[in-house]
Amino acid sequence: MRKKKAPCLLLLFFVIHSLCSESYVFQKGDTLYSLARKYGVSVQSIISANNIKDPTKIKIGTKILIPGTGEGGNPGKKIYIVKKGDTFYRISRNNNIKLSDLLRMNNLSKNYILKVGDKLIVTYNFSETNTKRGSRGKWPHPGKRLSMPGKLKGIKIFGKVGDPVFSVSSGEVVLVQPYRGYGKMVMVRARGNYILIYGGNERTSVKVGDWIKPGTEIGKLGMNTLIGKPVVIFSVYKNNMPVDPSLAPGN
Repeated sequence: MRKKKAPCLLLLFFVIHSLCSESYVFQKGDTLYSLARKYGVSVQSIISANNIKDPTKIKIGTKILIPGTGEGGNPGKKIYIVKKGDTFYRISRNNNIKLSDLLRMNNLSKNYILKVGDKLIVTYNFSETNTKRGSRGKWPHPGKRLSMPGKLKGIKIFGKVGDPVFSVSSGEVVLVQPYRGYGKMVMVRARGNYILIYGGNERTSVKVGDWIKPGTEIGKLGMNTLIGKPVVIFSVYKNNMPVDPSLAPGN
């Protein structure tokens, strides 16, 4: 049974890595330290993501993956690069969106001071599912929780077939896809370079490109064919590494 799951898990990890990474072409004068400062990541995370053996011997022109900075390539999303003299009001007006939506999509407060070169999301694929609200809380389901050993680390939450599964964080839905043994899996990219995975759904209520909030209903729980019980699979990653699901952002 484990051999059958391996390809799915490998594909899942590849998707997580690709969503959490942006490529950069190494230029004259660059160092891993300068790249780490520029993108707000650690030097070691860059080394690990690129399997760099000797940081002092990186050739000019080498493509470097920067973990935790990917934008997912979603065609429904538009990125605006801040220029000198820009304000939140001007950017929202020029892109025909509400100021409140601009701030919410970028997880910023109105007191944030814009800097030249900042990247702002100015368009998303919104849907009616964004308005579906459920019970808010730290977990996607109130059932009994057990740690999940193995390669796909996280938590199993036991419930009943048909129970609603809720989002615990704001974020963009970047993947909705069935995985053998895990039902339909929903992957959400949240603020702070977090990737949240909600597995075990029999039916889903969101689609790729949706911007969801805490309490948005993601789907309905189904039967886990591997253990014969309805189970929510909840995993959280940050910079390609699994973290304690209780540390997922809550807004």
